[in-house]
Parts: sequence; C-alpha cells; structure tokens
Amino acid sequence: MDDPISREVALVQSEPVEEVWVSADGIEFQVVTPATVYPPREDSGLLDSCLNQIDFKNGQKILEIGCGTGVVSIAAAKRGAQVFCCDINPFAVAATRKNAELNGVDLFATEGGVESPDLFDLPAHILEHAPFDLIAWNLPYLEPPRENEPHLGPLEDAALLDTSEGNGWGYALMKALNSGEILSPTGAAYVVHSSTPRGKTLQSHWRSHGWATRIADEVTFSDGERLTCFCAWRPFMNSPIERHEALDSTNAFLLSSNHPAGTMITAKIQTEGRGQREREWAQVDGDFAGSWVLPEPAMNWAAGDIQIAAGMAIIDSIVCQSGLPLPTAHWTHCSGANRLQLEFRWPNDVWISNGKLAGCLIEARQKGEARRCILGIGVNLCEKGEQPFEYSCLPAQNSETELSDFQTILHASIASAFEETNFTPPPQMNRQVSWSLLARHISKGVALELEDSQLRIVNLDAQSQLVCDLSGTNQIITDSYEKRWV
Repeated sequence: MDDPISREVALVQSEPVEEVWVSADGIEFQVVTPATVYPPREDSGLLDSCLNQIDFKNGQKILEIGCGTGVVSIAAAKRGAQVFCCDINPFAVAATRKNAELNGVDLFATEGGVESPDLFDLPAHILEHAPFDLIAWNLPYLEPPRENEPHLGPLEDAALLDTSEGNGWGYALMKALNSGEILSPTGAAYVVHSSTPRGKTLQSHWRSHGWATRIADEVTFSDGERLTCFCAWRPFMNSPIERHEALDSTNAFLLSSNHPAGTMITAKIQTEGRGQREREWAQVDGDFAGSWVLPEPAMNWAAGDIQIAAGMAIIDSIVCQSGLPLPTAHWTHCSGANRLQLEFRWPNDVWISNGKLAGCLIEARQKGEARRCILGIGVNLCEKGEQPFEYSCLPAQNSETELSDFQTILHASIASAFEETNFTPPPQMNRQVSWSLLARHISKGVALELEDSQLRIVNLDAQSQLVCDLSGTNQIITDSYEKRWV
C-alpha cells in the first residue's frame, strides 16, 4: 500500500469529511469533502476574500478552474454571480454539485480542465458559455517531486502539483487568455500562487505580455511561505493608444484634447519636450516619450503619491523586461532593481548609478467642472552622445530592449498603478515597496541641502512626502526643486 495508486484507491474508499466552512462575508456553508479532493484551506479563503470585494449583483459570469469542493464557486453564486466551474478530478465535481445542493445554490460544475500547458483544453460545454467576466484559479503550486522523491496519486497530483513543463500553469492560463475568446475584453482573472520561484516571476510574465496586474491580497505563514492572489486585466480597454511621429509635447497634446482617461499618446520626437522646472527633455529616435490621461480617482491622490506610483511603474517595467519579479508585487522583490543598479530618486526620477534614466512630469488643468491630470514619462533607451547633464540608457543594461516591447509593458504598468474597473481591487500605495526602492539612493548617505543645513532623510509620510531630520526635528519636504542632493 506504499505506492501512490494503492494509497489513492484506499482514500477513495474512505469516508468523506463533513464540516462547516465560513465565507469571507460570514456565511456558513455545509461542506462535504471526499478524501481525494482538496479541502478548503487558507488559499481557498484568500481567493474567496478577494472575490468578495466584487459586486456580483448583475449576474456576471464567473469561471472557476480547479473548483475542488466548490466553496469559492458556491460563495460567489450566493453573492449573485452566474457560476461555471470545472475540475479534472471527478470526485471534486461530485463534491461541488453535492455542496451546491446542500447550500441551495445553482451553478454549473463539470469534469474536465487543463491537462497540458501547451493545450489549454477546457471542456467544450464550458467554453460554449464564454466569454466570462471573471476567471478564478487557485493554482496547483507545489513543485513537482524529483525522481527519487515520493509521488502523489493521479488525483492528488492534479490538485496540488504545478506542471513540470514550461513556466507553469499560471503562465499557461495567461497564454490561453491572450486569444481573447475565454475572457471578456473588460474582464479580469484572479490567480492564487505561492512564493515559489515560478510564483515570484508570474506577474512579470503576465505584465510582459501586456496584462495589467495588481495584488488583491496575500497570506504569509510562520515558515515564510507566502500565498498571493493577484488580479490581471487588459489595460484601459476603452481608451485609445496613439503613436505620433512628432509632437511638440505629448503632455501639452493631451492637456488640450478631449481624449478619455487611460489614453496613451507617444511620439518618436518631441520638439518641445520638457521635464520638471521646464527643463528640456533630450530625446532621440528610439527613446520612449509618452503621456497618459489619468483616471478621475487618481486626481484625488496626493501629488507625491502619483509621482511615486509613476516611478515604481517605470522600475517595474525595466525589471519585468529582465525577467525578474516585480518590485511592486512584494518589497523583497526590490532586490531585482538593486541587481540592475536602478535607483529611485525622490520625487520622480529613475537613475542607473551613472546617470538619469527616466523621469515623469505631472500636469493638471481645470476648466469649469472638468479636470484633467496628465502623466508624462520619458525613458532613455538609446545613446545620446555628450549631454550637459548626467544620463544613462537601457541598452548598457539590457541589449535586447526594444521600444515597442517597452511601451507595451509600461502601458500595462501604468494601468496596474492607476486604473480602476468593476473587477479590479482598488489601487494601493505600498509604502514599504516605495521606501525599499528609495533605499539604494538614500543608503549612500545622501542628504538634501537646505540653505546652510543638510536634511537627513528618515521616512516617507502618508502623502509620499519626505520626512527629514534637521537637528533632531522632523521636517516635511514636499518637493526638491529648490534643494540640492549632496
């Protein structure tokens, strides 16, 4: 009975477990769990908690892949969603149907699922209901056992183990959704993964293919393992992307236009491009210069928060192109930015150690009741020859950088920072991440010079302004325009 198949046969013949499971909104559900079916655990609660933040009163269609006992699907159906779910374990499908019946819920559960990363073969009678407004998957995230390690039985394997092929199930899901047939254009996917090496880079894979991503919630265990649920969606789907040969300024163009929120405008050349304090922004063909109309809610953010969020989006994009974990996914991932020698210099510049790589300029205009807030970003992707200022560019760090790829990732990163939809968790400023990204610069012992004094940086406040120490007294710095880094 030591081999996996014999053990699994014995499990199938054992009695199921009956228990009460409580959803994120406090509803008690009667749950029956057969022995070979993955029971409700912390990851089930994490996914349910994230979906509980969504308003399902309009009967949006949800697909849950790998439904297990069905608790997440049943809770979503109770909240008003039209639920479809599947699992390759037939006992899981039977359990889901039974648990739905026990709790007075209607849903569609069927056997089938994804058996190969290269062939995302969801059941035909599931796909006939596509596209879905939301797709949820608590990924099998355990590393496949090595040849000399104990193996699970086939049904346990399906519920718990990531695939040994390619970049894992999370990557396979993203590739399948790229077809545009399974998920609604304005829909979202919620994915739970662990802090395995694959899990840490999963959002980078999605971002590199043009998907906006945002952490919905996470759970950390005493042994250091971290479960993360992130949301992924197509950025600013109802807004245009325009690429121009030449403009005087992408910011000026959008400030004077009626383009909707989320619009991205780029220009190969800006004849009057500028940075902070009206400084000229030097640009050559191949550099990135672009601007976005920020969504209405972002206009209520503190100016410091907008600048920090934009700077983190730039760093995310550069790190993403290098295949490293996104810094905004967790503060421990900021080590990737350090590895690339990236520095975030408050309030809005990104440097590589030997010079300025990127900067942002935020401009707002109000006409009557109408407000517009424009975010402009410039990134040096090409050599410029001698300049009267210190600068750097990406090719020295990554010879494979291409403008079109970078634009795709940066657009997704800006949406990740600012966009709000019916299915996304609200944007949040992670101050631990922003402080970690500032640390490389600050750790060099730099200070701000104010008249005859030097201000030592000690923290960021709730509006992303610098908290500085001046002779034992805290002083808040709202901008560095009249000050010099020393």
